[in-house]
Amino acid sequence: MKQDVFTYRLSLSGRPVGTQTLTTQRQGRLSILGAKLMLQGAFGNATVTQTSRYHEENEVSLNFSEETQERSGKRSFDVVFDDKSGLVKASKGSDKSEIPLAQPYLDPLSLLHRLRQGFEGDSLKVPMLGKNVTIERLGERELESPLGTHQTQLYALRPGRNVVYVDKAKPHHILLMTQIVDAQQLDAQLVQVAVEDAPTPKRDNRKRKSRRRRRRRRSGSGGGN
Repeated sequence: MKQDVFTYRLSLSGRPVGTQTLTTQRQGRLSILGAKLMLQGAFGNATVTQTSRYHEENEVSLNFSEETQERSGKRSFDVVFDDKSGLVKASKGSDKSEIPLAQPYLDPLSLLHRLRQGFEGDSLKVPMLGKNVTIERLGERELESPLGTHQTQLYALRPGRNVVYVDKAKPHHILLMTQIVDAQQLDAQLVQVAVEDAPTPKRDNRKRKSRRRRRRRRSGSGGGN
Protein backbone atom coordinates (compact mmCIF):
# COMPACT_ATOMS: atom_id res chain seq x y z
CA MET A 1 0.00 0.00 0.00
CA LYS A 2 1.16 3.50 -0.83
CA GLN A 3 0.52 6.78 0.96
CA ASP A 4 0.92 10.44 0.02
CA VAL A 5 3.36 12.28 2.27
CA PHE A 6 3.33 16.07 2.67
CA THR A 7 6.16 17.80 4.53
CA TYR A 8 5.68 21.29 5.97
CA ARG A 9 8.20 23.73 7.42
CA LEU A 10 6.98 25.55 10.52
CA SER A 11 8.01 29.13 11.28
CA LEU A 12 6.91 31.62 13.94
CA SER A 13 7.28 35.21 12.73
CA GLY A 14 9.94 33.93 10.31
CA ARG A 15 11.88 31.83 12.86
CA PRO A 16 12.04 28.02 12.41
CA VAL A 17 10.09 26.12 15.07
CA GLY A 18 9.86 22.61 13.63
CA THR A 19 8.28 20.47 10.94
CA GLN A 20 4.96 18.81 10.28
CA THR A 21 4.29 15.75 8.12
CA LEU A 22 0.82 14.83 6.90
CA THR A 23 0.01 11.45 5.31
CA THR A 24 -3.00 10.22 3.36
CA GLN A 25 -3.76 6.62 2.38
CA ARG A 26 -6.92 5.40 0.65
CA GLN A 27 -8.39 2.05 1.74
CA GLY A 28 -11.68 1.42 -0.06
CA ARG A 29 -14.24 3.91 1.22
CA LEU A 30 -11.88 5.09 3.98
CA SER A 31 -8.98 7.50 4.07
CA ILE A 32 -6.34 6.82 6.71
CA LEU A 33 -4.90 10.17 7.76
CA GLY A 34 -1.81 10.83 9.83
CA ALA A 35 0.26 13.72 11.15
CA LYS A 36 3.57 14.06 12.95
CA LEU A 37 4.41 17.44 14.43
CA MET A 38 7.97 17.96 15.68
CA LEU A 39 8.33 21.21 17.62
CA GLN A 40 11.44 23.04 18.70
CA GLY A 41 12.62 26.55 19.57
CA ALA A 42 9.91 28.82 20.96
CA PHE A 43 7.55 25.87 21.50
CA GLY A 44 10.09 23.75 23.36
CA ASN A 45 10.83 20.18 22.31
CA ALA A 46 7.79 17.98 21.72
CA THR A 47 6.48 15.44 19.23
CA VAL A 48 2.75 15.18 18.51
CA THR A 49 1.47 12.17 16.55
CA GLN A 50 -2.11 12.01 15.26
CA THR A 51 -4.11 9.43 13.33
CA SER A 52 -7.62 9.51 11.89
CA ARG A 53 -9.98 7.28 9.91
CA TYR A 54 -12.32 9.23 7.62
CA HIS A 55 -15.29 7.82 5.68
CA GLU A 56 -15.21 9.40 2.23
CA GLU A 57 -18.83 8.75 1.21
CA ASN A 58 -20.40 9.84 4.50
CA GLU A 59 -17.84 12.64 5.06
CA VAL A 60 -17.43 11.82 8.76
CA SER A 61 -14.62 10.91 11.12
CA LEU A 62 -14.74 7.38 12.54
CA ASN A 63 -11.99 7.76 15.11
CA PHE A 64 -9.08 10.01 16.07
CA SER A 65 -6.07 9.62 18.34
CA GLU A 66 -3.32 11.96 19.50
CA GLU A 67 -0.14 11.27 21.45
CA THR A 68 2.15 14.01 22.77
CA GLN A 69 5.70 13.13 23.84
CA GLU A 70 7.60 15.68 25.92
CA ARG A 71 10.50 15.54 28.37
CA SER A 72 7.99 15.51 31.20
CA GLY A 73 6.29 12.41 29.82
CA LYS A 74 3.64 11.20 27.41
CA ARG A 75 -0.02 12.19 27.03
CA SER A 76 -2.62 10.46 24.90
CA PHE A 77 -6.15 11.15 23.74
CA ASP A 78 -8.45 8.82 21.80
CA VAL A 79 -11.99 9.25 20.53
CA VAL A 80 -14.29 6.86 18.66
CA PHE A 81 -17.42 8.05 16.88
CA ASP A 82 -19.36 4.80 17.30
CA ASP A 83 -22.38 4.81 15.01
CA LYS A 84 -23.51 1.34 16.15
CA SER A 85 -23.87 2.34 19.81
CA GLY A 86 -24.80 5.95 19.03
CA LEU A 87 -22.04 7.20 21.33
CA VAL A 88 -18.86 9.25 21.21
CA LYS A 89 -16.35 7.35 23.35
CA ALA A 90 -13.34 9.37 24.52
CA SER A 91 -10.38 8.49 26.71
CA LYS A 92 -7.61 10.70 28.05
CA GLY A 93 -5.08 8.64 29.92
CA SER A 94 -7.11 6.62 32.42
CA ASP A 95 -10.13 8.95 32.22
CA LYS A 96 -12.99 7.76 30.03
CA SER A 97 -16.24 9.43 29.03
CA GLU A 98 -19.18 8.96 26.67
CA ILE A 99 -21.68 11.35 25.11
CA PRO A 100 -24.49 10.78 22.59
CA LEU A 101 -23.46 10.82 18.93
CA ALA A 102 -25.97 13.52 18.01
CA GLN A 103 -24.41 14.58 14.71
CA PRO A 104 -21.60 13.62 12.31
CA TYR A 105 -18.26 14.98 13.53
CA LEU A 106 -14.90 15.77 11.97
CA ASP A 107 -11.56 15.71 13.78
CA PRO A 108 -8.63 18.10 13.06
CA LEU A 109 -7.09 15.86 10.38
CA SER A 110 -10.34 15.05 8.61
CA LEU A 111 -11.21 18.76 8.65
CA LEU A 112 -8.07 19.53 6.62
CA HIS A 113 -8.80 16.58 4.34
CA ARG A 114 -12.37 17.84 3.84
CA LEU A 115 -11.01 21.26 2.82
CA ARG A 116 -9.22 19.68 -0.15
CA GLN A 117 -12.56 18.36 -1.45
CA GLY A 118 -14.09 21.85 -1.66
CA PHE A 119 -17.76 22.73 -1.12
CA GLU A 120 -20.60 24.71 -2.65
CA GLY A 121 -21.48 28.20 -1.42
CA ASP A 122 -19.54 30.77 0.59
CA SER A 123 -19.30 28.88 3.89
CA LEU A 124 -19.56 25.45 5.46
CA LYS A 125 -20.34 24.63 9.11
CA VAL A 126 -18.39 21.66 10.48
CA PRO A 127 -19.33 19.99 13.79
CA MET A 128 -16.28 19.17 15.92
CA LEU A 129 -16.00 18.02 19.51
CA GLY A 130 -16.36 21.02 21.81
CA LYS A 131 -17.27 23.51 19.10
CA ASN A 132 -18.59 24.07 15.60
CA VAL A 133 -16.12 25.41 13.04
CA THR A 134 -17.27 27.60 10.16
CA ILE A 135 -15.17 27.51 6.98
CA GLU A 136 -15.43 30.74 5.01
CA ARG A 137 -14.33 31.15 1.42
CA LEU A 138 -12.05 34.22 1.13
CA GLY A 139 -11.42 34.26 -2.59
CA GLU A 140 -8.37 33.41 -4.68
CA ARG A 141 -4.75 34.47 -4.46
CA GLU A 142 -1.51 33.71 -6.27
CA LEU A 143 1.02 32.16 -3.91
CA GLU A 144 4.80 31.93 -4.30
CA SER A 145 5.95 28.76 -2.57
CA PRO A 146 9.00 26.45 -2.50
CA LEU A 147 7.09 24.29 -4.99
CA GLY A 148 6.53 27.13 -7.44
CA THR A 149 3.80 29.66 -8.15
CA HIS A 150 0.23 28.46 -7.62
CA GLN A 151 -3.26 29.90 -7.85
CA THR A 152 -4.90 29.14 -4.52
CA GLN A 153 -8.31 29.21 -2.87
CA LEU A 154 -8.22 30.83 0.58
CA TYR A 155 -10.34 29.58 3.47
CA ALA A 156 -10.73 31.06 6.95
CA LEU A 157 -11.60 28.84 9.92
CA ARG A 158 -13.83 30.48 12.54
CA PRO A 159 -13.60 30.89 15.48
CA GLY A 160 -9.93 31.75 15.47
CA ARG A 161 -7.63 33.42 12.97
CA ASN A 162 -6.63 30.47 10.84
CA VAL A 163 -6.23 30.74 7.06
CA VAL A 164 -5.61 27.81 4.71
CA TYR A 165 -4.29 28.15 1.14
CA VAL A 166 -5.45 25.26 -1.09
CA ASP A 167 -4.04 24.75 -4.59
CA LYS A 168 -6.84 25.19 -7.15
CA ALA A 169 -5.20 22.59 -9.41
CA LYS A 170 -5.89 18.93 -8.67
CA PRO A 171 -5.19 17.13 -6.37
CA HIS A 172 -5.66 20.37 -4.38
CA HIS A 173 -2.66 20.27 -2.06
CA ILE A 174 -2.73 22.43 1.06
CA LEU A 175 0.18 24.76 0.29
CA LEU A 176 0.13 27.01 3.35
CA MET A 177 -1.61 27.18 6.74
CA THR A 178 -1.36 30.25 8.97
CA GLN A 179 -2.63 31.01 12.46
CA ILE A 180 -2.01 33.56 15.19
CA VAL A 181 -0.28 32.24 18.32
CA ASP A 182 0.47 34.68 21.17
CA ALA A 183 0.12 37.64 18.77
CA GLN A 184 2.62 36.08 16.35
CA GLN A 185 1.96 34.39 13.01
CA LEU A 186 2.67 30.68 12.78
CA ASP A 187 3.14 29.41 9.21
CA ALA A 188 3.12 25.81 8.00
CA GLN A 189 4.43 25.87 4.41
CA LEU A 190 4.47 22.85 2.12
CA VAL A 191 8.04 22.09 1.01
CA GLN A 192 7.85 18.50 -0.28
CA VAL A 193 5.33 16.01 -1.70
CA ALA A 194 6.18 12.31 -1.99
CA VAL A 195 4.62 8.87 -2.37
CA GLU A 196 5.94 6.23 0.04
CA ASP A 197 5.14 2.74 1.26
CA ALA A 198 2.56 2.88 4.04
CA PRO A 199 3.67 1.31 7.32
CA THR A 200 2.42 -2.21 7.95
CA PRO A 201 -0.31 -2.21 10.63
CA LYS A 202 0.91 -3.59 13.93
CA ARG A 203 -0.55 -6.93 14.85
CA ASP A 204 -2.29 -7.24 18.17
CA ASN A 205 -0.10 -9.75 20.07
CA ARG A 206 -2.73 -10.06 22.79
CA LYS A 207 -5.26 -11.43 20.28
CA ARG A 208 -2.74 -13.91 18.86
CA LYS A 209 -1.84 -15.16 22.35
CA SER A 210 -5.53 -15.49 23.22
CA ARG A 211 -6.16 -17.57 20.08
CA ARG A 212 -3.18 -19.81 20.86
CA ARG A 213 -4.49 -20.39 24.40
CA ARG A 214 -7.93 -21.31 23.06
CA ARG A 215 -6.39 -23.76 20.56
CA ARG A 216 -4.34 -25.38 23.33
CA ARG A 217 -7.41 -25.73 25.54
CA ARG A 218 -9.42 -27.31 22.69
CA SER A 219 -6.64 -29.74 21.83
CA GLY A 220 -6.14 -30.63 25.51
CA SER A 221 -9.83 -31.37 26.10
CA GLY A 222 -10.13 -34.12 23.47
CA GLY A 223 -8.50 -36.98 25.44
CA GLY A 224 -10.20 -40.40 25.63
CA ASN A 225 -11.84 -41.91 28.74
